[in-house]
Amino acid sequence: MAKKVATPNEAKSIANKVKLGGAAMSDVAAVFQLPLSTVNSLLDTYAQKKIEDAREDLVAAFERNELSIDDVVTADDDLSVIYRFFRAADSGLSRRNLKLLAEVMAGLTKKGLLSEDSFSAYESILTRMTREQILVVGRFYHHSIGDPHYYEGKGEGLKEAWDQVKAELVPGYIVNEKFMEAVQAQLVALGLLVTVSAWSGMAYRPSPILEELVALTRIKELRLDD
Repeated sequence: MAKKVATPNEAKSIANKVKLGGAAMSDVAAVFQLPLSTVNSLLDTYAQKKIEDAREDLVAAFERNELSIDDVVTADDDLSVIYRFFRAADSGLSRRNLKLLAEVMAGLTKKGLLSEDSFSAYESILTRMTREQILVVGRFYHHSIGDPHYYEGKGEGLKEAWDQVKAELVPGYIVNEKFMEAVQAQLVALGLLVTVSAWSGMAYRPSPILEELVALTRIKELRLDD
């Protein structure tokens, strides 16, 4: 049973406390040859839009899990999760990443597992992921599911899945195969892929962390243009 949590107004109040740093705003204004007041106004508008988008995505994620935003927690430890979510939005995190973060919060809440510690495990990964990393790992998981050799780490199934990913993403979304290999290595560093021996070399398969992330989010269902 999910714990009872902050109301929408409480969540908004937390979000409003998240402010952009502005120590170097005069330098930014000088670089773009704009009045400082104009730069501040543009940044305020941008920050407000990010917060509004984040709140919209959070509500949508909860609705997909048949929950209300009112089901986000009241305990101080859990309120910090809401604060950190809006802080990520205010810092300029991509909306793609924010949607996944919102889905993690909703998924953990549905399971009655939302806490600062449980959220942090995914936050530390999702706030660092690039568009390419999300596309590659999502499409790979999509293509690897159902393969009879997938969990055994046997070569042919994994190779077929990666071949499909390359066909989809190179060169339209990933510059070339060398860049794809770099992205795969980055995903290993993030803990989302693990290496296995296959077809006289090395291959990558989803890690237990990725399995959990897929269970909480729609990362494997993201469209290429998302």
